[in-house]
Amino acid sequence: MPDASTILIKRRKAGNTGRPSSLLNGELAFNEVNDTLYYGRGCDSDNMATDIIPIGGRDLYTITYPVETPVSLIGDECTDFFTVPYNLKVLSWTLLSETQGSVTLDIRTCTYDTYPTTTSICNNNLPFITDGVKNRDLDVEDWDEYILQDSILKVTALSADVIDRVTLFLKCERF
Repeated sequence: MPDASTILIKRRKAGNTGRPSSLLNGELAFNEVNDTLYYGRGCDSDNMATDIIPIGGRDLYTITYPVETPVSLIGDECTDFFTVPYNLKVLSWTLLSETQGSVTLDIRTCTYDTYPTTTSICNNNLPFITDGVKNRDLDVEDWDEYILQDSILKVTALSADVIDRVTLFLKCERF
């Protein structure tokens, strides 16, 4: 049993990821399933937190990147640029299309100082769909998976057949 000077934090060792269902105002809870620390903020009439917010630990973030008309963008053109809001480690990618066909994308980054020169993070393991509407890779350890905050992200279509719109989802972890 801990002594009176020991601070204990509520914790969830197994089960669901995400915030606890309730905390007291000012109380902490750690979810060991997704390694996130939560804080109970605000107070109702029973001293229960009115908001439970993540304040530390691993935090997942998804970049959603629609690529319009990839057939006409083959080459070094892209539909848009994206500025990365946090230091991120890419964990996986998913491609979805409403039209059955094929597409191969490249994901490139650069800093503001090096723009417009970009470098692929995919190491020849490119996101693709072949004769379908979806594909994903849950293990991108062979990528240069770390993207620094304020980097510029550029997605280009290297090849496309029939697919006229595809959405790329990059599941990332903040670090």
